[in-house]
Amino acid sequence: MRAVDTNLVVRLFAQDDAEQVKAARQALASDTVFIPKSVILEFEWVMRGVYRQSAAAIASAIETILATGNVEVEDAATLAIALASKSHCIHSADEDQNS
Repeated sequence: MRAVDTNLVVRLFAQDDAEQVKAARQALASDTVFIPKSVILEFEWVMRGVYRQSAAAIASAIETILATGNVEVEDAATLAIALASKSHCIHSADEDQNS
């Protein structure tokens, strides 16, 4: 099993560099992948703060990650509950501190 970092997950959904997207897809296709919950939280922060994605778009991306067959997300059940509550509104602790 291979663990991946935030950069790889962001590359897949940001689609901002064709070479990096291709490399990220190949990395995910080559083995079972583990994504720590910290990576999911950082992914949300980057997609919201840097790429200005909506909460709905980010939630959809995370749901896609959770539904991917060869991907194991740390604490996936709790993450699914968080996505289902608050109208798909999830955010990091940093957002609370910066409000």
